[in-house]
Amino acid sequence: MHPLAHRAPRRVQTPLALVLALLGAAGSAGAQSARPAPYSTLTVRAGATDAIRSGRLATYWTTRPGAALEIRMPFHAGAIGASVQAVPFSARSGATGAQPDFQSYLIGLDWQFERRLGGWLVPSLTLRAGDFLTVFEGVTTYGAGKESEIFVGGSAGLAIPLARGVHVAVAISGAQVLTATPIRLTYATVGVERAFATPRWMRRVLE
Repeated sequence: MHPLAHRAPRRVQTPLALVLALLGAAGSAGAQSARPAPYSTLTVRAGATDAIRSGRLATYWTTRPGAALEIRMPFHAGAIGASVQAVPFSARSGATGAQPDFQSYLIGLDWQFERRLGGWLVPSLTLRAGDFLTVFEGVTTYGAGKESEIFVGGSAGLAIPLARGVHVAVAISGAQVLTATPIRLTYATVGVERAFATPRWMRRVLE
């Protein structure tokens, strides 16, 4: 029986306290940045990612590089968006018990604050919460091949201009999965992002 099989309700004061602390730090940084009009641009970031630390999962599985996708828009404070990080986990040979390989998906709602330095470097801080979804390979029993858990976390990133409207972006992110025994994950991501003017129809819907 794999270690994600048993779950129990858990108090979340510790991760929530972390989120609130990050929010306070991010707010002070974001307040000093020039704010574009809400929903005026749509930024898409795509790249490669890997779980460089996987907490207690490392006893049973190793990770391979996966893919990451982020979409965000400026908001009244910072920017809001959504993200997905997909990373495969492979069972360690010789690990106790028969552990199946699985595909992990970190699916989050994001609130990002950024600040330009020297007119070109763009560091950012992102708060994130959502669903940690695992899809196990070779498990055919209905409902047994998937598990879904709430997570909270955030990331620190840096964007460097490559061309007009295009940036190379790197980030280190962390997530705490709220299982009975918490799972703490750390990801490294590198990719390219591009900003577009938001279509008028989309702005009308959002506004």
